[in-house]
Amino acid sequence: MKCPKCGMENEQRSVCKDCGQFLYSTTRKIRYKPTPKEKRERFRKNTRYVVTKSLIAILILLGLVLLSFLLAVGMQRLFGFTV
Repeated sequence: MKCPKCGMENEQRSVCKDCGQFLYSTTRKIRYKPTPKEKRERFRKNTRYVVTKSLIAILILLGLVLLSFLLAVGMQRLFGFTV
């Protein structure tokens, strides 16, 4: 990172090795505050993502349950014993 005061290149440092200037701001950065419309859009997007992933997980679990049931029935019919 280049020092804003003297222009010295400093690798992986937080203080300039030449002049001692802090390379990172010590004050808190002002965060951007989204508008209510942006908040609603972000909430909808996040909700849609969670619902979609939850439905996929439920379908996978139902598929596994169905597969295990079919395997158990097939084993019973083929070999004559229960699981």
